[in-house]
Amino acid sequence: MPCVKRLHQESENSSKAEYIFGHMFGCIGVLVGSGEKMFCLPLSASLHDGDKLIRQWDNEEHDPVSHVVQTVRDAFSAAKILGDSILLLDAYYFTVPLLKEIAQQATQLDRQLSIVTRAKMATVAYKLPLLHSGRGRPRKKGEAVKLKQLFDAEKEHFTKATVCLYGKEEAVEYLCVDLLWGQGLYQLVRFVLVKSGDAKLILACTDVSFTPLQILSLYGYRFKIEVTFRTLKQLIGAFMYRFWSISMPKLNRFAKKGEDDPLLKVECEKERKQILSTFSATEGFVMLSLIANGILQLLSLKYSSIVGKSSFCWLRRSSGNIVSELTMSRFLRRDIFMQFHKQAHLAILQIIRSKMESGNDADLPGAA
Repeated sequence: MPCVKRLHQESENSSKAEYIFGHMFGCIGVLVGSGEKMFCLPLSASLHDGDKLIRQWDNEEHDPVSHVVQTVRDAFSAAKILGDSILLLDAYYFTVPLLKEIAQQATQLDRQLSIVTRAKMATVAYKLPLLHSGRGRPRKKGEAVKLKQLFDAEKEHFTKATVCLYGKEEAVEYLCVDLLWGQGLYQLVRFVLVKSGDAKLILACTDVSFTPLQILSLYGYRFKIEVTFRTLKQLIGAFMYRFWSISMPKLNRFAKKGEDDPLLKVECEKERKQILSTFSATEGFVMLSLIANGILQLLSLKYSSIVGKSSFCWLRRSSGNIVSELTMSRFLRRDIFMQFHKQAHLAILQIIRSKMESGNDADLPGAA
C-alpha cells in the first residue's frame, strides 16, 4: 500500500501499541446542529504523510509541507466558503509552524481563523516586555513563565464557575492569562488554566477577545471529532479499504530515519501511474465514506421525528429527539426501498434507470 508509515501514538490505554504501521489522514469538519444535538460534519480527508513523492508525480509544482501546515491549508479552503472560523485542535498541533501558516494564509485569503487548542503541561510562555527606554534594541519578550507552576503559585486567583461540558454541568476553577508564546515568534496567546476535581488542563486561544468560559466551552466540542472518527470506523467502515499495487516497493519495517524513500527507485512511468491509481482509490474511498457519514448526520438533524414516530426497532434508551447516525442508518436500510417506491419521480431513480438494461427495469423499486 502506498503511504504506509511507522506512526507513533500516545495513549493512556495500555492495550494500544506505541508504534503502528498505517496511514495518517488529515480531516477537516464543521460543527452542525443545535444545542440539543451537535455533529462534526466531515468536509474533507487526505493522506498527510508519505505522500510527497507521489503527489509530485501527479503535479510537479506540488509544495511538500508537513501535515500540520496541510491541516491549516485545508481549514482555510473550508473558510473560503464558510467565512471566518474557529479551528479546534489537539495539543499535538499547537506549534510555531501552525501559527506562522495561519498568519500567512489569513493575509492571502482575507479570512480570520482563530485557534482553540490544548497546550502541553510543560508549556513555557513569556510576559509582555517592559517599556523600553534608552539605547539599544527593544526586547521582544519579558520574563519566562512555566504555566504548570501557576496552578500552585496563583491558586488564590482562580475563579469558580459552572459550565456545560459534554452535556453535563461541571464545576470548574479557572485562571486566564495573556502571554507571549512561540520561540522566535512571540505571539500573544490567551491561556486558560482549568481545574476540575483532580484534573488539570491548559487551554490556548489565539483570539484574546474570547472569554475564558467561551474557550472552555468551545474546546468541549472538540470531542465531537472523536465521535465522528468512531462512527467512520465502526459504522461506515471508512478505513476498511484494501487497495494495493504490485508496483509499490515493499515496506521496510526496519528502515532508519534519514534513509532514502523506496519510491525514489520507481522510474517506470507505467508503475508510477499504477501507484497513483492506488493512492487515489484510497483517498477516494475515504472521501465517499465521509459523504455517507455526512448524509446520515444531516438526515438525523432534519428527519429524526419521522424515525421516532415509526416502530421499526426498539431503543433501550433514547438519546433525545435527535437520533444517532447508527439509528438513522438502520432506519434507512429498512425504509429506503419503500420510499423509492413512493417517490418514483426522483432524479436518482431516473439516473439508475438510464444505466440499467431495459430488461431489468421491472426489478427496480418504484418501476411500473
